[in-house]
Amino acid sequence: MTDKFYALDLDNSEWTRILDEEFGEPRFRADQICQWLWQKGVFDVAEMTNLSKPLRDLLEPRIDFGGPLLIKEQRSSLDGTRKYLWQMKDGQSVESVLMRHGERLTACISTQVGCPLGCTFCATGLSGYVRNLSAGEIAGQFLAMEKAAGRDINNAVYMGMGEPFLNTEAVLKSIRMLNDPKMRNLGIRHIAISTSGIVPGIRELAESGLGVRLAVSLHTADDKLRGILMPVNETFPLDELKKAMQEYQKMTGNRITIEYALFGGVNDSVEDARLLLR
Repeated sequence: MTDKFYALDLDNSEWTRILDEEFGEPRFRADQICQWLWQKGVFDVAEMTNLSKPLRDLLEPRIDFGGPLLIKEQRSSLDGTRKYLWQMKDGQSVESVLMRHGERLTACISTQVGCPLGCTFCATGLSGYVRNLSAGEIAGQFLAMEKAAGRDINNAVYMGMGEPFLNTEAVLKSIRMLNDPKMRNLGIRHIAISTSGIVPGIRELAESGLGVRLAVSLHTADDKLRGILMPVNETFPLDELKKAMQEYQKMTGNRITIEYALFGGVNDSVEDARLLLR
């Protein structure tokens, strides 16, 4: 039996090709299906009513249209932040967070099941690394949160479970799908990636020309201390990371956000601040 295609993994051009080659359907059908999935949040082909009934019957056994399955939702009584636990098709689960800033909503989405980096202050690493998420599983969290919230989400940050630049291909594809006017049509400047400092990923993002915002999870400018807090620093030490960030800014003209969590008695001294300024 032929494996099903996963609907959310397909970009508009892939839909066009599959509908032509597998079903003999014209190009505009791809636009219709993408609109149902990405703009209307409909994950059931039976509800895609501008497709003919015979076509829906043909698609149903060949393509998996389901989105992430909501297992648990938690809401903060203080600021309205929502945390979601989603189950993927293979039973693995990931978390994503919906944050409110006034009337604007920001989705914080995951890129891996678990994480291999082992940052000492991060709970995700305690569960170990299982696998990368596909492009559709990444972007699907955004669509599923919109459906759960009952409204459009304004921003997406790749800042949940996992390191985005250890899954760069799927991350960049998911961004292109979210940004595509025929799909979700989310403005590119409303998307940001946060990295722990994976230098090849920073360079690949710069070369992609996508123009998304970049944030670097730094937490200290002391090389030795960063190696303790974030073992990734042993592979990509601060000098190499700084060079990659400078190259990124030169190539793109974009500023980089530095993320710095304060840990009492660890990285919060005056000298730590001076090191950061340098």
